[in-house]
Amino acid sequence: MLRVCMGGSEASVSSCLLEQLGVAYGTVHSIPVSVVETLSSIELTRSKVGIPLGHAQDCPAAQGGGTELAGSFKIGCVTCVCDSRGRVLFTKRPMHFRAFPGNWVMPGGKVDPGETLRQAACRELHEEVGIDAREEQLELVCLWESCFPIRKSDGPLKSHVLALFFRLRLDLPFERIEVKVDSEEVDDFKWMVPSQVAEVLGIEDVSEGHKFALKFL
Repeated sequence: MLRVCMGGSEASVSSCLLEQLGVAYGTVHSIPVSVVETLSSIELTRSKVGIPLGHAQDCPAAQGGGTELAGSFKIGCVTCVCDSRGRVLFTKRPMHFRAFPGNWVMPGGKVDPGETLRQAACRELHEEVGIDAREEQLELVCLWESCFPIRKSDGPLKSHVLALFFRLRLDLPFERIEVKVDSEEVDDFKWMVPSQVAEVLGIEDVSEGHKFALKFL
């Protein structure tokens, strides 16, 4: 079992999460886990049936690569907003962002101190695209260990985050859903059919974690 604190991390979170859950580096890139949320932490345990947890094939945090960021490990929440016809809302990150500049992502951000996972997801959704949701509407579909840079060859690790992806189903077609973007955090937005995301937006411009999440929508 791996226990990750909401406001950062325990000293044990110093490398790849899958490795710390007993997965040998390079063998598999996703495993099912059970997820238990407490007031101050998330507990992850390997299980035969559970929520998929994935990471990049060449995980930069593997084999001790995350040691220098052990005290700054973060938890983030992402909301996959689906309209009544199955289209998914994507937003484009500004080029001045340090991590993943110009990438197409789904609305989300880090969990603030004192927030639950779903509270954080609802707050970020409202702040970034002006969509309001209730916590009970959010369904956890997968988890992704997000690292930046995304490859070891691109330099030292600058960001190490466990991202939890929630699905929000809306009973309206996207044409009737009002989106109000925060221009400081979002350059553009598009409603996309999941199977066409990589083709339309560009396979290199969609993060690996978001492509992983699309499999479970």
